[in-house]
Amino acid sequence: MYMENEFEALLDKFYRGDTTLEEEQLLASFFSRNVLPEQWEADKNLFESLRVSATEMPEGLEQRMSQLIDSLEEREKSGKKIGIRSVFRRDFRLQIAGLVASLLVLATIGFWSYFNRHESEPLLVDTFENPEQAREATLEALQLFADNFSKGTHTVEQVDRQVDRAFGILRETLGQTVTCGEDPVVKQK
Repeated sequence: MYMENEFEALLDKFYRGDTTLEEEQLLASFFSRNVLPEQWEADKNLFESLRVSATEMPEGLEQRMSQLIDSLEEREKSGKKIGIRSVFRRDFRLQIAGLVASLLVLATIGFWSYFNRHESEPLLVDTFENPEQAREATLEALQLFADNFSKGTHTVEQVDRQVDRAFGILRETLGQTVTCGEDPVVKQK
């Protein structure tokens, strides 16, 4: 009974994360026995699963990891940047992947909504029931376009006249011939 109490205390210590490697091995050997009280059956299953999934560390892994950590600490202390280029490259790849994924989602939604519509709904719907009303609305829209287009061409004509006046003033002032082409050029007489 004393031994079971001791293992129970050790088990509590294990669950707190305070055990040493030797203590954990002692617990593992205790739980590897065939006959255990029912209260420790779940703990036995846990230790069996830990034993089965335990893998051996490759030789020299701890030494390589400590060297890597030391070199990173030295770089940090010396002010060198740690692999910033690879971080940017990875971030850029993740951004591109996110963009592609977003476009795929949008395309999927578009195709789904297009092909999932009801056959009774027409794709194009008339906005006017009376053709005469449609004709009047079309003529009104075209007249509005024509008026705005004329205002635009009228403004361009005014600017053209102002440019011609500016070249006239230049000719008079300089006594030279000024031609207007792609680029205004001043020529000597």
